Amino acid sequence: MKRRPLASDMDKARLRVVAKVRSLRTERRWTQAELAGKLGLSQARLSEIERGGGSFTAEQFLEVLRLFNVNVDAFTAPQRVEDELQNALARLGALHLREVSSALPSARVGGVRAAVRETLLAPADARLLLALAPVLLANLDALNLDVLHDELDSLGFPARVP
Repeated sequence: MKRRPLASDMDKARLRVVAKVRSLRTERRWTQAELAGKLGLSQARLSEIERGGGSFTAEQFLEVLRLFNVNVDAFTAPQRVEDELQNALARLGALHLREVSSALPSARVGGVRAAVRETLLAPADARLLLALAPVLLANLDALNLDVLHDELDSLGFPARVP
């Protein structure tokens, strides 16, 4: 009996994108021909892509985002918040942390203040709390602690940054 090869992370991501595009298309009640025309594709090529036999070009994918008024996050698999935070903190100066290769960047923890805020709000992992020290030191000029305190206060956590 032949074993099917395991799908790579890229194959899984491509299939997620294709499934989401098909779902968005059917929610809008667009035919394949209608969407294909908007993307500059033939209906046969879009059908092939939707069956998993190909992928969109970068330009076509950007047009999909525009047509359906969605952002890239709509196409990514749910990921652990801790992985996103670890990657953000590693990029911001926590040199003892390594980025998790399977986690994609998200807008939720894009900047230094957002990464610090999210780490303080959900301290599930003590390593991430400890990683705040080098991040704060490396980004002190860019981080407005008064604004961070006001954000945490409005969320019901006034004592997190006194």
